[in-house]
Amino acid sequence: MAQALTGTESRQKSGRRRVGETRALLLQACIELIRADGLTALTTDRVAKAAGISQPGFYNHFKNVDALLEVAVTDVLTEMADRQSRLRREAMQVPSTLAAMLQPAPTRALLERMLEVLLSEPTFADLYLRYRFDPTVLGGAIARVARKVEEEMIADNWALSLVAGTRPEHYDRVALYAEQISALYYRAGEQLLHGRYDREQILESLTSASVVLNQQLVEELVRLQPEWRPVGSD
Repeated sequence: MAQALTGTESRQKSGRRRVGETRALLLQACIELIRADGLTALTTDRVAKAAGISQPGFYNHFKNVDALLEVAVTDVLTEMADRQSRLRREAMQVPSTLAAMLQPAPTRALLERMLEVLLSEPTFADLYLRYRFDPTVLGGAIARVARKVEEEMIADNWALSLVAGTRPEHYDRVALYAEQISALYYRAGEQLLHGRYDREQILESLTSASVVLNQQLVEELVRLQPEWRPVGSD
């Protein structure tokens, strides 16, 4: 039978809960302000007011705006990355995925859905696309998320290749092509975000280039492993 909490323990637990709730309010307020006004107008006073606490109370949870911003941006970008990863992994669970990735229609469907997730948070997407290789911005928070995304993307593609019997010594080839498609994907995201070209043209170009790269990878693997075949291609 669980023991009842003492008065002191109860107050400590309640205090920890309030601290966690206030921190969450500050993070959410920061995110909403960024969505509405971008980064330029972000101040401790505005965040505290939006969260419904006093400005001095802000410093009980974060050293400054930059510290809050680092956590908020990491949270949003990580959530976006997780959603894209789920879409990719769901697509890769289909037995004929490797063969499907050689065809325009399923390739476009996956890329389009992932781009919709990326562009669902325009301000945060812009931050990610601008600074994903810069370890000096926001304490390296964006670069860390980008590195994790790349590692997971390569791991997913490698896992799919293993299903078809790709030998371990060909890992670098699979990773190379995965990174090339990823670079095209993010370039398309930038073009869509800033409205540089027609949306349909961007998607068609991205799809075509991705299919060509996948076909080149398959051709290389078949040359290196004559017995190798994409799953579902028989």
